[in-house]
Amino acid sequence: MGIIRYILLLVFFISILNVNAKIVRDTVEFEGVLYVEHFVKAGESLNKISKLHNVKVSEIIKANELNSRLTYNQLLYIPVNLNNTSSLEHKKHYNSNEEELNLALLMPYYLIKNDTMFNDFEDTDNIESIYYNLSEAALSFHIGVTLALDSLRNQGKEIVLHTFDTNKDSLKVKNLVTSGLLDDMDIIIGPLHARNFNILCRKYGKSKDKILINPLSRLTNSVRKFSAVFQISPTVESQQLIISKKVLNRYKKKKVMVLYQKRDSEIAEYINKIYKKDNRKINLFEIEHTHVDSLRNIFSDFQVVIIPSSNQAFVSKLLASIGIMDSVSIVFGLDAWKRYDNLDIGNLMELDVHLPISNSFNYNNKHDKAFLDLFEQRYNTNQGKYTYVGYNIIMHFFSDFRKFQFRRLSKGGRINMKAPLYHYKNYELVPVN
Repeated sequence: MGIIRYILLLVFFISILNVNAKIVRDTVEFEGVLYVEHFVKAGESLNKISKLHNVKVSEIIKANELNSRLTYNQLLYIPVNLNNTSSLEHKKHYNSNEEELNLALLMPYYLIKNDTMFNDFEDTDNIESIYYNLSEAALSFHIGVTLALDSLRNQGKEIVLHTFDTNKDSLKVKNLVTSGLLDDMDIIIGPLHARNFNILCRKYGKSKDKILINPLSRLTNSVRKFSAVFQISPTVESQQLIISKKVLNRYKKKKVMVLYQKRDSEIAEYINKIYKKDNRKINLFEIEHTHVDSLRNIFSDFQVVIIPSSNQAFVSKLLASIGIMDSVSIVFGLDAWKRYDNLDIGNLMELDVHLPISNSFNYNNKHDKAFLDLFEQRYNTNQGKYTYVGYNIIMHFFSDFRKFQFRRLSKGGRINMKAPLYHYKNYELVPVN
């Protein structure tokens, strides 16, 4: 399959989400070969372009399947000559407007899977439904990245985007890491899956001139071991630090209890230690049965309840039982709960459930409002699940804007600690005052 078909395929799957942004000077990697984009200028010939990029004319013709003369502003994909390192000179100052920065995006695009579906698809009336569902995270994230890059390029920043299709394939990631294609990258985002991200870290994790960004995973193995890693999603421990600050300041003389499953005993003990440091006593209860009759004897007239569980079934049953008891509770949960579609909103409001949400969107915030206006104006559609995350990561690491607040681990990387508390009000999640 030729490079043009791969490129068209990627552009097609981005465009089905109504994205029409112009890509500027980006590079892409397919079948182990890196390509840089070149827009044909007035008077340029293949010979002149080949000398500019230090490649053969025949290589340009083959990569682009050319069979006619060039046209003005035509987009060509030029194979990168890895021996010519001057165009990939490494830059260290991420906020500089004068230096060219290289950004690598390692995402599970599943191009082969998507291509198979595209070839077999006949009903064009339902074209939006043909992309491979496991590629949705990559596509929505990619859109946010390109939106931010376009904004920064308009401000004069030189950022070259290199995209690599990693799927969930460890061998593919190993081959990419050993190929040297990432050696000249300033910032690397992904892979999304923790096991593949660790493969990347084993080579670049202790680099002093690279930033490795773990964008979605909450697993901490890589961030604890490797100094170059920045983890965007707060860990359960980090969320408990955020919750404890609120509880210790606001509910100083109230009963605080932690309800947990056996598998969460370590995090329960971690919470206990936080409160012990503040000379505050809390009650830990390991819950085996979530039925209301099994819980009544540990509840009083009023209590603050902390539930450090990401087990959806356990959480939903426990909240339902707490909700029907004749007592008042304020519940603190985890960021993951906002994705649970089986929770009763009325019960969440009644219990005043508080969640530390890292990817929070505040319509009263100027940055968030600017993002939404820009997105709707350009794409004329709703943002994808991870579009906002991708946008914020680029703006944080390539501009003076600060979306995240990182805590440095001893001998390790950094974990984002910014996850404002939200609660349910009028059937919506809103910031806690």
